Amino acid sequence: MELKTTPMHLPASDNRAEFNGVYAVARDVTERVALEDQLRQAQKMDAIGTLAGGIAHDFNNILMGIQGYSSLVKSGFEQGSEEYKRLSNIDAYVFSGAEMAKQLLGFAQKTSQETSLVNLNYLLKMTAKLFGRTKKDIWIEQFLDKQLWGTIVDEGLIKQVLMNLFVNAWQAMPSGGKILIKSENFVMDEFKVDEFGLEKSGAYVKVTVTDTGIGMNEEIMTRIFDPFFTTKERGQGTGLGLATAYGIIKSHKGIFKVTSKPGKGSSFMFFLPASRAKITPGKVSEEKELIFNGKGMVLLVDDEKGVIEVCSEMLEHLGYQVKAVSNGFDAIEVLKAKNQKIDLVILDMVMPRMNGEETFEKIRALDPGMRVLVSSGYSRETEIQKMMKKGCNGFISKPFDIVKLSEKLNTVFKTPLRR
Repeated sequence: MELKTTPMHLPASDNRAEFNGVYAVARDVTERVALEDQLRQAQKMDAIGTLAGGIAHDFNNILMGIQGYSSLVKSGFEQGSEEYKRLSNIDAYVFSGAEMAKQLLGFAQKTSQETSLVNLNYLLKMTAKLFGRTKKDIWIEQFLDKQLWGTIVDEGLIKQVLMNLFVNAWQAMPSGGKILIKSENFVMDEFKVDEFGLEKSGAYVKVTVTDTGIGMNEEIMTRIFDPFFTTKERGQGTGLGLATAYGIIKSHKGIFKVTSKPGKGSSFMFFLPASRAKITPGKVSEEKELIFNGKGMVLLVDDEKGVIEVCSEMLEHLGYQVKAVSNGFDAIEVLKAKNQKIDLVILDMVMPRMNGEETFEKIRALDPGMRVLVSSGYSRETEIQKMMKKGCNGFISKPFDIVKLSEKLNTVFKTPLRR
């Protein structure tokens, strides 16, 4: 309540005595306070987004160096060797670091989804296999419905949800334990739609991830999906994993449900709208990391010295010649020179003085047929889409290893020139 008082003085008159008093007003300002809180929250998230962008750019460049050199060393070992496995674990931790940066950025940027009709069993098997490689103290059991309906999802985002749930389960079992994964078809009754918080009744796919960990009480359960809320010690978690997972499932018109008791473990369930059509899941197998060698002169444009060093080594290892510059102005000068033929430009998006988009436009004006591969650790999806529409030949997200780089370059060089 907002209270306001004003002193009042009414002088005496023929029919009234002098009056001294106050004029008081009480106003309910609950709605105004709530709107102010919402505004402060919005401003805080904008500030976090700005900060996150800078952190993600620098952090991904650091990860780029780690993953680049790791993949270079890994390429010298047999796939089944202990050295290869250890280096693969480094790659897995780099991936986790990159995902953490993406989670933080997810609150500052809206991303569009690339959806397709898939069998979730495939994603469950693949993600569980990836997670199980690095967490040897966790036993994973899977109970997957062989007649599971198909769902229209963004595979990358659902993988992120599953990985967040697996990591959350692992952290709830400090001494090791078991994760049970279950998939099943579920028909939502129209009388239960409101109870579940869904938009409509009908066919759904239900996925349950259960752990044998420490569990949660009612108070914690009411807050687990809040951004930045965490029960872990400082440095052990960002409080963004479950909040991100919740947002992804909601964006797919699904819902989360959680059951838990202290000391009895927890079950995280999510429901996604389904098509009753049966989709055959893909086969999950050990991925063979194929490296495609090539030839030609590559102009590498990046303002980070560490990125230039590791990328130059990877490119030379793949058979390419490399000319590296640290800004867009120098890149244009190299392309203007007649004494050196450039076959492809790898262009960083975030650079001082002249950013990637401005440099790209000048490259296109100078040579409309030049192959350009855009690389970035932090760029808004709309900016990347704009670059692709303008004729960019491809995009590779930092951090990347030698395998991803070789695949992307192989694809770009197979594309016919526009000269």
